[in-house]
Amino acid sequence: MTNVIGPDVSFYQDDPETPQGIDFVKMKASAGFVIIRAGQNLWPDPDFKFNWREARKAGLARGSYWFYDSRADPAEQARLWISLFEGDFGELPLFADFEENYQGPYKGWRKWYDFLEELKKLAPGREISIYTAFYYWRDNAPNATTQATSLEYFHQYPLWIANYSATKPSVPKPWTPDEWLFWQYTEVGDGKLYGVETNGIDLNYFNGNQDALKTRFNIPALPLPTPEPEPPPGGGTQTGKRHKVTTAALRVREGPGTNFNVIGMVHLNEIVDELEATNDRSWIKIRNQNGLVGWSSSAYLIEISPTPTPPPPPVEPPPPPGDETRHWYRVDTSALTVRATPAANGKVLGYLLKEDTVQGRKDTAHAEWTEIQRLDGLSGWCSDKFLKQIGEVRPAEVRQAFFKGITYLRKEISNPRRNVIHIAVIDLRTKGYEFLVTPTKDPNGIMCTCTTSKFVDDFNVHLAINGDGFNYLDASHNAQQLCPNGGDPVKPNGLAASRGNLYSRVRSSQPTVYISSANQVTFTRPGKVFNAVSGDRIVVEKGKIPTKLATNIENPRTAIGLSINGRYLLFFVIDGRQPGYSEGVTLPELSSIMIAHGVYTGVNMDGGGSSTLVIRGVDGRSRVLNSPIEQNLPGRERAVANHLGLFVKN
Repeated sequence: MTNVIGPDVSFYQDDPETPQGIDFVKMKASAGFVIIRAGQNLWPDPDFKFNWREARKAGLARGSYWFYDSRADPAEQARLWISLFEGDFGELPLFADFEENYQGPYKGWRKWYDFLEELKKLAPGREISIYTAFYYWRDNAPNATTQATSLEYFHQYPLWIANYSATKPSVPKPWTPDEWLFWQYTEVGDGKLYGVETNGIDLNYFNGNQDALKTRFNIPALPLPTPEPEPPPGGGTQTGKRHKVTTAALRVREGPGTNFNVIGMVHLNEIVDELEATNDRSWIKIRNQNGLVGWSSSAYLIEISPTPTPPPPPVEPPPPPGDETRHWYRVDTSALTVRATPAANGKVLGYLLKEDTVQGRKDTAHAEWTEIQRLDGLSGWCSDKFLKQIGEVRPAEVRQAFFKGITYLRKEISNPRRNVIHIAVIDLRTKGYEFLVTPTKDPNGIMCTCTTSKFVDDFNVHLAINGDGFNYLDASHNAQQLCPNGGDPVKPNGLAASRGNLYSRVRSSQPTVYISSANQVTFTRPGKVFNAVSGDRIVVEKGKIPTKLATNIENPRTAIGLSINGRYLLFFVIDGRQPGYSEGVTLPELSSIMIAHGVYTGVNMDGGGSSTLVIRGVDGRSRVLNSPIEQNLPGRERAVANHLGLFVKN
């Protein structure tokens, strides 16, 4: 079963020093629901109403939680919570959060009872759920033996359980082991992926798939965005200037300053019209295409020409010089020589192998030769005799052997949606390989982000992919001092080592790929760690899809797989978030793709905007094989913490 995934958020996910807030439109691309903090004690969450409204506009199914505080009267807490909704209770339950230890006058499960009963009176018919953790509940709820009847009272409320670094949540009584409604399985999710301003975020599974979510909460369709009101008369005269939003989500306020109320949001790459501006142009009054009118900080708006140029789509490699007509060819011999000139005595530049697929052009002056071009930049002449023309349109599968023992495959699929898959198959029995995980000299394991291309160029590796997820360091660290050559100071999420230097010793449930100095690849920790890079989760286990593999969200993916006999190591990168080119895959779909290519054990690495596959071309410079996407710009690479690379010495 594919569990729906969704975050829970509060004002902690919003940096008050920035003009933007949580980007729920971006969140919607990766989440099936969101649970929003309403408050604690007698303090409403300062961002609740804004988050509640913006999540609805984005079309997310919403739940709300209240952090019960034993220092405040239970009934007063319940009344304040219900008053915040103003009739819009959302689509999911009201979640009563029991986890505090303030030891106030209203502590204990009898006061929880009062809180829950008051909620039922104030919101009749609304479903109420309980959030807690196993040991907290065991130690603070009614005793399962001596107070069984009192404990059973709480059984009427579905359970939202917190349990990190587990393959299955521990569920306390009175609920049965599988009787959980939501499971908060991590507190270190990728915050950027879900549109928040913190690096980490709580993530939750719903105990069912998307259809089950809709049925369980009677959601025939997720909420439609609420249209913005038409601009009021006299809302400003357009100056003729237009701007593009340069941040993920930018607040729009009633007036030119942070002291004015927030009335809406505009989002990354959205085009808005300028109506007027303050004298110093620090604030601009804007109007978007939906009619939202208000003031935004000019620091996150860039003036553009009247017709902005959209980001360029992924491009084909440039055609060989001298002919506009290109064809695709397949090599029909075991090895085909590539020469500098169309002659049998021409200088040898390289070789193509059987079943390689390349572009080429015919030259009437050299009837028995074809000029070809490979993706790594190899360009030269091959004998016609051993090339089979297969058409002018690139075939759905392109195969090229860049190095001995390494085969690159590019595949296009259309089911269940259009996607482009990039695979590097490495024969570990080939002599002359040496692996490298991005090293660091910092004694605390701090790394400086860089793109995968820069990693290839800096270390002269021949093939590389992005590695583990990571967290940015807080502002107390001096970025310029830590990273004088550029990049941001970060730490990888999981265990990491480079040539025997174990620089990240994080103990977590994340799977790790271990590579010895003799190129032995394992997923269990050896006695001495040589190279190691961690992933997100196991996606292929003994040749099968793991049970309850979460998320049905389509995203770009990076993954590493190993064949059953340990001979073949496979790098997978799947492009996504690019409609018309490649949309991305879910984790179960990723698993199926890997299994179809002989993977026995597979790990999902850091994906999304980080997914990148790079080779070193014949000119010695890096070449990106896939179409990464960063800040909605196809072809732009994201700077990441670490990478896994490969030297080819043969």
